[in-house]
Amino acid sequence: RGISNPVTCIALGTSIMFTVGREIGYPVYNAESLYNTNKDFDNTAFLDMAELIQQSTIDRPYFSYTFNQAGTYAFYLNTHPERTIIITVMDASTQCSETGPWFEDRPMTNI
Repeated sequence: RGISNPVTCIALGTSIMFTVGREIGYPVYNAESLYNTNKDFDNTAFLDMAELIQQSTIDRPYFSYTFNQAGTYAFYLNTHPERTIIITVMDASTQCSETGPWFEDRPMTNI
């Protein structure tokens, strides 16, 4: 089943592989989330991935994204907007306070 609303902390330059498809959905950057800390985040790769999935007759089962800017980023699943993922990317001079990679969505693991 996995974790319903995972939270993760990763090092700068880490890639995350998402399982995506028309049936199972794909991550959408939630630009309105108060969790976001990088107001300059360019989510073009996520928009392009969504367009490819919507226009294609062939499912592309995976989408990989490398986070090259520090910050916290909030996403939701397009097929179930209540399902969220929070990704915190640490800059080169800091590290995550807990080892993961994934945590339940709890106040202690958010931000």
